[in-house]
Amino acid sequence: MAIQWQTETSLWLEDEISGHFELAAQTGSDARQRVLTWRAQQTPGRVAEVAQWLGASLPKDCDCAPVFPPGFAFCPHCGSALQVAAPVTQATWLGPFADHSLPEHVPKGVGYSGFSLAAALPHQATRPEASLPAPPAPGVFFSGDFGFAATRLLVLAYRQNLLQYWNPNANDWQLFAAELDNLAGHGDLAFIASDYYCLRPINQTPGAVALIPTTHGLMQLMINPIALSYQLEAILVEALVSAPGRVFQHIACLYRHQDQVFLWTLAGNEEARYCCEMPSEPALMAGWSRPIAYQGKLFWLHAQGHLLWQPGNAPKWLPWPVGWQPRHASTGPMQSRDGRLWLLGQQQHAYSFLELGLTQPLTQPLMQPQQEATDGARLGFGRFIFRLGHPLHGEPWGSFTLENENDHHALVWPLLACYDSDKHLRGGLVLRLPNYTGTVDQLFINRTSQDSKLEWVGEHPFEMERLQLARPWELSCFVYQQAVWLHHPDWSAMRGWRLQGPA
Repeated sequence: MAIQWQTETSLWLEDEISGHFELAAQTGSDARQRVLTWRAQQTPGRVAEVAQWLGASLPKDCDCAPVFPPGFAFCPHCGSALQVAAPVTQATWLGPFADHSLPEHVPKGVGYSGFSLAAALPHQATRPEASLPAPPAPGVFFSGDFGFAATRLLVLAYRQNLLQYWNPNANDWQLFAAELDNLAGHGDLAFIASDYYCLRPINQTPGAVALIPTTHGLMQLMINPIALSYQLEAILVEALVSAPGRVFQHIACLYRHQDQVFLWTLAGNEEARYCCEMPSEPALMAGWSRPIAYQGKLFWLHAQGHLLWQPGNAPKWLPWPVGWQPRHASTGPMQSRDGRLWLLGQQQHAYSFLELGLTQPLTQPLMQPQQEATDGARLGFGRFIFRLGHPLHGEPWGSFTLENENDHHALVWPLLACYDSDKHLRGGLVLRLPNYTGTVDQLFINRTSQDSKLEWVGEHPFEMERLQLARPWELSCFVYQQAVWLHHPDWSAMRGWRLQGPA
């Protein structure tokens, strides 16, 4: 006979004979229960780790039981004080492109974050204050509590089909195994057709991590930290050619069927499918950018054109002008002062900006997009734009203001821009190559290490670190445990800067 203990987040069973507690289920915010059984005496080496996930209490001086349900301050048998778990909270981080908490006037999917790093980073020159071993395989960094009681770090290596977990108690990286019995054959996390992108989960149930693209379709990734396993809940079983995007309450992604690209959308329980009126070419079955959400529309960029979709309308395929080639591999869509999005491209040796999307309703005949010539390449996204080492404060194609002569011999690679709660751009992380004399194209070809400076630019600019770095576009940035971290595939350890106050 067992005694049931119901807490706010879980259901426990107490053995009347031994006095030991067994986890029976976890309760989500929607009052549904997920079966996550666990007996502490069967996994003594993982008691501290699992207790932190669950927010359970641990004994201090008594040996009546190895673990107690959340909220227990004293042992119910001997009355000894227990070690009560202190909650550690952080907003979920799903990557610098997947922050949908941003206001509508900020394009999503380009490199903006709503984390208030400007207020949290110390305004002084410093070096990394923390270090973590690099994950065995690089990938997308996720951090958050995922419906549990502790903040944890996951790395989804989508090219190697691995889900990695940093165990702070063991001080080591561990793998989550697929629960194939519950996956209907869809345990594959891989997705290499186009740029990677993920969305927050559809159902905020315990263990829900993200909505991810995979080889077999669009899936919701669910983790079970008790068993170190994961499940994939199928949302759309099709051959995806793009990562999913979200605009308002609508989720959308591109898939292929019989050599044709289709757009699938979901809003609540209502699905819709559209045939994309574009050329039926093998090249269009891959190579799409991550989707960009802006002003109620979704954009997918491709080497041959871009696809535009607005809820309630069929998608529109807009090819690039003849001879014009986009440069979105080294830069993202940029904003003009009137709020429109533009993409940098080349026609022979001349650079120009091309207007993305349409300013008129989608029901009207298509108009030619506006084009603006510029004197050279720019790097950045949104309004976080640089020409060589100079920030641009006006139009993306405009001239820069010479503030420092030394900046004219530098190249700035923007990494992350942050918006504060007052909805104003407050700065961002950049990599500055001080004496770079080549072109951006040569940077992609010549992959030798360069003298670089990691900097925070904004109201209080400061240098964070000097380093030798090749392939700056492979730098990953994430927030975890009140620190901002950087990782590069060439590094054996990740570098962290402590945040002052909440991020």
